[in-house]
Amino acid sequence: MQKSLQLLLVPALGLAVGAGGAFAVRVAQLAQESAAQRSSVFIPAGTILLPLVRPDGHLSGYVNVTTQIEVMTAAQDKVRADMPLLLDAINLRAYRTPLATGADGQFPRIEAFRKLVLESAIATFGADRVRRAVIMQVQPT
Repeated sequence: MQKSLQLLLVPALGLAVGAGGAFAVRVAQLAQESAAQRSSVFIPAGTILLPLVRPDGHLSGYVNVTTQIEVMTAAQDKVRADMPLLLDAINLRAYRTPLATGADGQFPRIEAFRKLVLESAIATFGADRVRRAVIMQVQPT
């Protein structure tokens, strides 16, 4: 009786341990995949020539803005391929956005530039792909 019980228990125990190990490995794989989908990369949008528009709507000059977009890693190829669409969206918004400050309108509003780029990126690529926009440099022309 004891021998037949062993013959039943040993394979059942082995099956349970093996299944538990396989389950643990799969859970770890899913956690890694999920973490990879939540990770992000910075994609350069290049240097963009933008108008310095005063709050009254008058043009006071131009600046070169170097910016990057932080996007989800899984979306980076699509974002790189569609970068011209982002630049178009930025240009279409820039002329009607007050980006200048100061008495003579010669000082750029950096936060306004960042907001302009971020809103354009979200409109172009989607809020699920874009995390933030960063302004690397603003240089008068």
